[in-house]
Amino acid sequence: MSPATPTTSGRADAASPLADHDLARRLRRLPVPPEALPRLVRVVAEEVEAALEARQDDAYSADEILAAGGDEALLGRLEAARAERRRVERVRALGLHRLPAEALTKVLEAARAARS
Repeated sequence: MSPATPTTSGRADAASPLADHDLARRLRRLPVPPEALPRLVRVVAEEVEAALEARQDDAYSADEILAAGGDEALLGRLEAARAERRRVERVRALGLHRLPAEALTKVLEAARAARS
């Protein structure tokens, strides 16, 4: 996902002009020159995205989870979920989720062949 195109929560990488508009509407209340508003919207959206990503990556450490009664199996599932999220983010960043199924299959086959 590009930081300049925020998404609406719960939607798979759908650029949200509504979110941009709402943020811009709220930022217009600040004493900021109108020509600076688009850049301010972009900067605020980037900062929010970075903060959300950082929180998701390090919400709880392994030691904290174990101290709270979690076990190694839970840690394994959490790590698998984080790895899956990172894979999905890479696919979206490359725009592969927008490809038709047939084209995506060819790209994945080529990637697997390159690894072999």
